[in-house]
Amino acid sequence: MDRQRMRPVNIHRGKNAQARSRRPDSILPSRRHSRQNHSGERDYRDTSYPWGQIISSAPINVLIYNRASPDQMCYAMRMWTDVVDLHEFYRSHLGQIARRLIRERIRRMWPDVRNMSVLGLGYATPYLRPFLGEAERVTSLAPAQQGVMPWPSDEPGLVVLADETELPFADLSIDRLLIIHAAEYSEQLRSMMREAWRILSGNGRMLIIAPNRRGIWARIESTPIGFGHPYSSSQLKRMLRDCLFSPVQTEHALYMPPTKRRFILHSASAVEHIGDRFFHAISGVVMVEATKQVYAATPAFKPMQKRGLINLPGRGEALNSRSFNDRFSIPNYQ
Repeated sequence: MDRQRMRPVNIHRGKNAQARSRRPDSILPSRRHSRQNHSGERDYRDTSYPWGQIISSAPINVLIYNRASPDQMCYAMRMWTDVVDLHEFYRSHLGQIARRLIRERIRRMWPDVRNMSVLGLGYATPYLRPFLGEAERVTSLAPAQQGVMPWPSDEPGLVVLADETELPFADLSIDRLLIIHAAEYSEQLRSMMREAWRILSGNGRMLIIAPNRRGIWARIESTPIGFGHPYSSSQLKRMLRDCLFSPVQTEHALYMPPTKRRFILHSASAVEHIGDRFFHAISGVVMVEATKQVYAATPAFKPMQKRGLINLPGRGEALNSRSFNDRFSIPNYQ
């Protein structure tokens, strides 16, 4: 790797940086080489990571020398948001408005799900309730790292706890797949998308929702949308194409800032309408609907046609005869 591209990135700043930088030795890498930095303090270089992480004992000097691309750096630092934090967010006034705005977009893209099987991957329970009385089957799958909570509260449970890379569903069994609060957290994104491709039916649709890297929501950590790896619409589409999906439709939502001020929350619908017309680049989330790519296998050569065989009467006796004419003669049917 070119050493000219190496640059230090400070990830711990602020008044609480000292508390965050003090990590127990048990979680530090096993292979460490200590050295003295320019300020006279002792650094620990981690050689087990490809980008060469440097952890310092100083309060604010927790540095990562970036030998990899920014996407790889964000990929390595992903962490799942706990289900309790997600539940508390959607119980708040801001979370209820965000759920309503995103749910309207989902309903616009999927107006009719009758006689279909709907699956939500991630924390999708706030957006699956409108499909309960319409779809043939509605199920929510919660990743094991995220946790699970009972849903719905007044009916038998419809939530499954499993690994996102090993979905417990048969091939081609899902007609509509909703992925939310999962793509930005998963450390095995391609494996998860491969499983999504496997369970999605041939004419099924998948809707993936992720934070917009240009939006305000991805830059503020007061909501679960501010954590994880954000995407732009072009990055999300490219990822889907690499995983054998074909993007067919793109939507944006959450143009209002993530604040608790009442006058902004009360005008959320008006801000959403204005942003939908003029400010797609600064939306809070990106929504991409895609179908799976299915190619028909064509043979490399023209298959040989089987000839029709006629079983002649007395064939066994003809085979036992020594004469060629007797062996292939047609008997008289008179």
